Amino acid sequence: MKLEKEEGVFIEKQDITGASLEEMLSDSMLLNDNNQGVPHLRILVGGITIKTFLFAFIALCCFLVLYVVYLFVLKGEENSLIASHNAQTVYHVGQSRGEILAVDGTVLVSSKIAFHLLANPSLFESEEEIKRAMDALSHSNPRFHRDIVQEKVLNAFEKNLGSVLLLKNLDDEEIAGITDILVRYSGLSLQETSIRFYPYQQQFAHILGYMAEVSYDDIVQNNEYALLDQRGKQGVELYYEDYLRGKDGIFVKYKNEKGVIEEEELLRPVEKGGTVTTTLMPRLQQIAYEELSSALQRLSTRSRTAEDEQQDNADQPSGAVVILDPRNGAIRASVSIPSFNPNDFSKGLTQEQAQYYFSDSSGVFFNRVTSGLYPSGSVVKPLIAVAALEEDIIDDTTVIHTKGSITVESIFNPDVSWTFLDWKDHGPVDMRQAIAVSSNAYFYAIGGGYNNQKGLGIDKIVEWLNAFHWGKSLGITFDNEVSGRIPTPRWKEETQKRGWYIGDTYNTSIGQGDLVVTPLQIATAISAIANGGTLYKPFVVSHIEYEDGSYARYFPDAIAEGIADSSSLAVAKQGMRNAVIAGSSTLFQSLDVPFAGKTGTAQIGRERNHALFVGFGPYDDPEFVIVVLLEKGQNSVYAVQVARAIFQRYYQEQDEAGREE
Repeated sequence: MKLEKEEGVFIEKQDITGASLEEMLSDSMLLNDNNQGVPHLRILVGGITIKTFLFAFIALCCFLVLYVVYLFVLKGEENSLIASHNAQTVYHVGQSRGEILAVDGTVLVSSKIAFHLLANPSLFESEEEIKRAMDALSHSNPRFHRDIVQEKVLNAFEKNLGSVLLLKNLDDEEIAGITDILVRYSGLSLQETSIRFYPYQQQFAHILGYMAEVSYDDIVQNNEYALLDQRGKQGVELYYEDYLRGKDGIFVKYKNEKGVIEEEELLRPVEKGGTVTTTLMPRLQQIAYEELSSALQRLSTRSRTAEDEQQDNADQPSGAVVILDPRNGAIRASVSIPSFNPNDFSKGLTQEQAQYYFSDSSGVFFNRVTSGLYPSGSVVKPLIAVAALEEDIIDDTTVIHTKGSITVESIFNPDVSWTFLDWKDHGPVDMRQAIAVSSNAYFYAIGGGYNNQKGLGIDKIVEWLNAFHWGKSLGITFDNEVSGRIPTPRWKEETQKRGWYIGDTYNTSIGQGDLVVTPLQIATAISAIANGGTLYKPFVVSHIEYEDGSYARYFPDAIAEGIADSSSLAVAKQGMRNAVIAGSSTLFQSLDVPFAGKTGTAQIGRERNHALFVGFGPYDDPEFVIVVLLEKGQNSVYAVQVARAIFQRYYQEQDEAGREE
């Protein structure tokens, strides 16, 4: 007997010469080891081989179970419909996504029919014909990337594969441009689909958002998505995705064994998503966009230097407008510039568009209303006034003699003094006058203290600005937001490794230094002054309605009520009215509707300052609070001009419409 190793298995061999065929094949020969003198065969298999086999078998079973779950549970409805009808070609059809409407029912976003361009390689006669077709398409549509697509079609032709997607989401104009090509090449065809349509293009882009193809992560996180699906990527489209999204219909074509279509059928009807009605006023939004855009273009032309012209390095004009209803927090208009056209993403970007939109310098997706951080400038002064009255620092009639500046001695060296400038000498002013003329010296005194005037101090300033929700998230549900920053001694020590000085308190009292807020936070805080003390959470969706008649309504949400005594708020409100009558916002006097306002200049170092304005009206029963921001606008008067132009046009059109009725 000897042992030999064959293919990893030890085989014990014995001489079986002379055994009959029956004996050689009998079970006793092969299985009975104890039979003396009987030849036998023994196979010894290593333990590790069995374990590997068992592991592979178990893994295969688990995979099959998971795949069955995917087919019959996650995709069960769709697959059962298709399988039960023995469908050969399946299409997803219909405009299933819900519309987005303005407060008056105007359609802001809808869906429309579009077409995918497909190539069926089996219907081309040769590779040369495919190349001619691809060449023709490359000259007719800038979105067609010939080098990439042609290789896919040729590969499918060689391997006898199915159709290849050439172009997505063609509109009527694009189809008209390739009609003759479709006629010439039978291997090209169109497949119906639907895309999102934004009739107002850039004007509502940041607040409504846009649609783009789902990512791999989207598909992994939500099994309802499939390749080539689109989903909301910003604004209402993103934050209300689950409400807007419906289910496409399933359309099938039955073919015989020769590939000829014998029957067509709609297996599943379209299930439309909810119709979302917003609080936006479309005409007010349009006017705000147009006036802000025009103002930024004028500022850009005025400030562009000869060096900028030569090097083409001037900053892109940037700014924001937000208009709220102070009675409930409803957003009536929200504009951020630079903007983008959401229709570009619905159709699919050209190479040039992609390079522009996703370049580091474009900034088009950045919503300055909710995420832009800016020094508040003097628009903080009405809030400081309310805080001083509430803390009994001063009463509203006490006069402070301002002299164009204040000077304080250094706490380290009495021979050194520091001077904090006002923008002019306003003389003696009380609180209402100080708000109206925007006296820095007055607010230095009541904010940080000066001579015999006690000041709030930084702790109380922080407490009251927090009460107006500066430095805090507003909790909005329609876009990203940032909380802003109110500087404190602890923050300065941790971030700058420096101590806190009286000058820091003075700067915070007039909205300069390290205090930064968003335009939306400014509008929300001033709304509380305009309405008598209620701080509302800004919102943009009023209700959602479904095809089955079900309804979801959103009600105003008060963040805080009775934020301060009504008499304190009234003083700040009157000071802002005086700013329009005889102060820093007199341009608003030309309006027939009485407004109140406050200008602000946000200092940003050696560069040109940002220009700010916040106002509300009608004064006695405010319906609107507006904030205008012009980045590097230099002078707040330009921001006042934009706000006045917006409401001048709005009320004029309202009057004309009323006369026509």
